[in-house]
Amino acid sequence: MKARPLVYVSDLDESVEFYSLLGLVIVSGRKRNIVELRGEDITIALHRSRDLPATTPKPRVLLTFEADRPIRELAESLQHAGVDLERDVTDEAYGYSIALRDPDGLLIQINQHELP
Repeated sequence: MKARPLVYVSDLDESVEFYSLLGLVIVSGRKRNIVELRGEDITIALHRSRDLPATTPKPRVLLTFEADRPIRELAESLQHAGVDLERDVTDEAYGYSIALRDPDGLLIQINQHELP
């Protein structure tokens, strides 16, 4: 069984553009307001919803990705594309991470695990 996150968004085009900056590519187009994107080891579905809450409580699930290139390089690339980082490169117990929000405010963490 594989996890397949479903992310509710208010604007499909804006969200597809954002997740494309993270390296995901469209694998199936708009079918009833849903777009699927795939990365190396993940497929996510973006589902347009008109009923997103204005604010969300602290999430019980965090959408995370593992960087496929050096985290500092990725952070610079995202900032150059106009993405504000919620948290710049941070030294974690397992390696390094950055945090950012998608266009609808969903917190996303990108990790770079130290090599053994």
